[in-house]
Amino acid sequence: RGFQVHKLPAVGATRRGVGAVLAGGVLGLVTGAGGADPARAAREPPRTPPGKGVSEPSGLTYYDYVQGKGETPQYGQVVIVEYSAYIQPSPGAPLEPLDSSATRGSRLVYKHGCGRYIQGLEDGLHTMRPGGQRRLVMPKTLGYPTTAFLEPQPSKKGDRKQFRRKLSQVQPDGAIVFDVSLRDVYDDEADPGYYDDDSLTPGEFEEAQNKLNALVSAFEASGGGG
Repeated sequence: RGFQVHKLPAVGATRRGVGAVLAGGVLGLVTGAGGADPARAAREPPRTPPGKGVSEPSGLTYYDYVQGKGETPQYGQVVIVEYSAYIQPSPGAPLEPLDSSATRGSRLVYKHGCGRYIQGLEDGLHTMRPGGQRRLVMPKTLGYPTTAFLEPQPSKKGDRKQFRRKLSQVQPDGAIVFDVSLRDVYDDEADPGYYDDDSLTPGEFEEAQNKLNALVSAFEASGGGG
């Protein structure tokens, strides 16, 4: 299956926007050509997790659908993830869709441990292996204790407003639920975690941009879990 890589814009076009992306640790969006129908994905009910979950002291509980193979991601590496997120407003309440990579049409590609992503997602991915699929059930404090900066969130203003409205429905004893698939892990040679749009000179910006584009292009050329 082929993939389309969304390259970062040219230097001088939207430097602030790209700088913000770099600061957040996001390296690019990789979309599958001929992939899942977003409308159908939005209609599909959440999967039922198998067996007994593993509970962490932090409050995170995870259930493995599929055990992956290879090395677990280390902080500073690039992870490529597909996910569906739900809210459970209160114990026993049915899950309600919150966000997903399928409805966006893009996989999540970011620097593991960059500090911009919710703790429950980071902690759940940290012990996964490529190819693994897992459900993460977390209290709101591990999901979105605030909604100002933590990701993943929808990028469109209208979608983000609805997203925050849904989060406000989650009670203190409710939960945020993620079904995640870890597609691949890469070493991050560009180290975008410390970049911001005000600290990059034009030359540094162009160099970082080229490294990031090359990294995502390498993922595309390798088949990238497609």
